[in-house]
Amino acid sequence: MNDNTVEIFFLKYKSPDLEARCLDSILHHTNWPYHLHIVDNRDGPKNMASVWNNLIQQHGHYFYKMFIDSDTTVSQNWLSDLMEAMLANPDAGVVVPRTDLCGESRQMHVEAFSGLTTLPLASGFCFLFHMSAYLDCGKFNSQFGFYGQDSEWFIRMVAKTCWKIYLQPKCFVHHEGSYSVRKTDNGDYDFDADKEQALRLFWEYAKEYGSEL
Repeated sequence: MNDNTVEIFFLKYKSPDLEARCLDSILHHTNWPYHLHIVDNRDGPKNMASVWNNLIQQHGHYFYKMFIDSDTTVSQNWLSDLMEAMLANPDAGVVVPRTDLCGESRQMHVEAFSGLTTLPLASGFCFLFHMSAYLDCGKFNSQFGFYGQDSEWFIRMVAKTCWKIYLQPKCFVHHEGSYSVRKTDNGDYDFDADKEQALRLFWEYAKEYGSEL
């Protein structure tokens, strides 16, 4: 087993066309050793914190793990670039790419050669993390549902541990953004209410942690 292999978790939801495009981009643009888990969550629970925690618990084979949304498209050498930043910085608990659309503006409108920077918060649409950071920070907070579990975990990690979030501008990952919710959901789940609740919870935790956002 390669100690630097990345375990990638890819959750299918309701967009087979985009899921196929994302998987195709991963297969064609990934040169770094990886192990890919394709998980069918079409009829699964909407509590992503619990889903993520369970997947990590079930698959503990590798030090480096990643969650990537199905409405993404990766670029050439994307994972190599992310791992380059991870391995070069002993305090890197999380490394994220730049993108064209996400919930964290500091990952957008970034020049490819602007250099590594640290962030107080990141978007969970695509993030590489070290298992030691997960163990030190603790599980994703199951108080959150479909939204917010990533953001709360990121600010908790920065506030409560010695690990940091790095932005790797050499890596670009295209993101559609909530495509499954906007285009294909059948109304069986109130995503707007979930998002509002997540936002309220997030700011409560941000205040508790003294996060400097």
